[in-house]
Amino acid sequence: MLSAYIVKSESAGLRATYIVGKKFGGAVRRNRLRRLLREAFRGIFPTGLGGHKAVMLPMASAAGADLKAIEKDMERIFQNAGFIEDSLPARR
Repeated sequence: MLSAYIVKSESAGLRATYIVGKKFGGAVRRNRLRRLLREAFRGIFPTGLGGHKAVMLPMASAAGADLKAIEKDMERIFQNAGFIEDSLPARR
């Protein structure tokens, strides 16, 4: 559902960028998906994670996804990258 590129950075916090192309629909749909991605990221890293930049690219299957599905996939990505050791507790 998501693809991510993560690189080291000189900045103090983890910065995330979300690239949502026109294949996801009009501006309203693209902005909704961006908001969901931002909220999922905040749920996983509420205080940030120092010294890295992340670029998130949603795939076509993310178009109809809800917040829980996006959080789960984003958590999996950051676990595979070594930023998270254990599964996060359920927020809701």
